[in-house]
Amino acid sequence: MDKYVAYKSEASMPTDLKPGQVFVDMQNHCVLIPNSPTTFIPFHISTIKSASETAQGQWTFLRINFHTPQTAGNTMKFPEQENTDDLGIN
Repeated sequence: MDKYVAYKSEASMPTDLKPGQVFVDMQNHCVLIPNSPTTFIPFHISTIKSASETAQGQWTFLRINFHTPQTAGNTMKFPEQENTDDLGIN
């Protein structure tokens, strides 16, 4: 799991984040999810299994499903990556 690093430090995160909005960082292959108006949690795209959007009236819901580590009875695994240099992963 250590090889899936979105940012090495908080200082390397984008500065143009908007409060309350999901941000997709195409350069670093990362999705930043707002945790509060001023903080964001980065997730490398390799940890995301699927995403869907549902509109209900004036509200739009974003559902993100994550890959989970393998446990007893659970056969899901992180996807294998052949060349991590292209993704900026160290």
